[in-house]
Amino acid sequence: MKNKSIQKLTLFTTLLLLLSGCVSRTANGEPTGWVWDLLGKPMESIIIWFAQLFGGQAGSYGLGIIMVTIIVRIIITPLNLQMTRATTENSEKTTYIKPAMDEINDRLKNAQSLEERNAVQMEMMALQRAAGIKLISAGGCLPIFVQIPIFSALYFATISSNAIRSDVFMGISLDVPSMLLTILSAGAYLIQGLLTQIGMTPEQKQMNRTMILITPIMQLVFASSVPAGAALYWVIGGIVSCFTTLYTNLVQKPRIKEQVAEYMAQNPITLPKRKDITPNKTSETVPAPITNGQRRNEGKQRR
Repeated sequence: MKNKSIQKLTLFTTLLLLLSGCVSRTANGEPTGWVWDLLGKPMESIIIWFAQLFGGQAGSYGLGIIMVTIIVRIIITPLNLQMTRATTENSEKTTYIKPAMDEINDRLKNAQSLEERNAVQMEMMALQRAAGIKLISAGGCLPIFVQIPIFSALYFATISSNAIRSDVFMGISLDVPSMLLTILSAGAYLIQGLLTQIGMTPEQKQMNRTMILITPIMQLVFASSVPAGAALYWVIGGIVSCFTTLYTNLVQKPRIKEQVAEYMAQNPITLPKRKDITPNKTSETVPAPITNGQRRNEGKQRR
């Protein structure tokens, strides 16, 4: 989960650096360019539409950004929950077959021939298949890729739209970076990282400790360098992620663990009997006895 957050922030930053120079302004100060036409202008129209729903008063554009963020999260939350279900099921099933996997791994390390190694690997695959462990598809990255164009559009709308830049949301100008929103963004993702530790073992918490701090630190760096309107997207997104993580760890994962336990109890794993393909030790070469035919030939050679 934390790796995905870091990956997402890195992709956002790289994309923004590449596209920032593609938005220019006319003599009248209006934004122009293909990036603006493709990303910024449609997002500006959406935010303005929401702002008009809230009366078009001061702060309404900030509320429009919040509405866009919530809609995006509603779209990607089912994808995240589906990914969590797949990884949790695999993790729980792996725990059930771990003793057998350890035994197979030991034999794999001691394999003396390519044939034996291949056979042991096939046995491992058969064990995982019998337990119902499935490969996680690349679709797990889909929530990241869904957010990239949306955040890019939001970024260019907040830095280029005169209407959005001139708005003030709860005393915060959306045109310039906001230290308050920067701190709130980092704090939201720090809390979200701590919530991911619910249900972890002490060893897992120790391994995850560094990852918990990396994302908030990156949020401090990035949110402090973008307009407050873009940082507001991260703040709301982080808050929604906290609630999603709570649901995942307190409701979804315990339910999945019970389902896996019931499934494994009703479907014990049975594997075909293993064939012994250990190579035989090389036997000592024993000289073949000399036959009568050999003696006759030997006599002819003497004559």
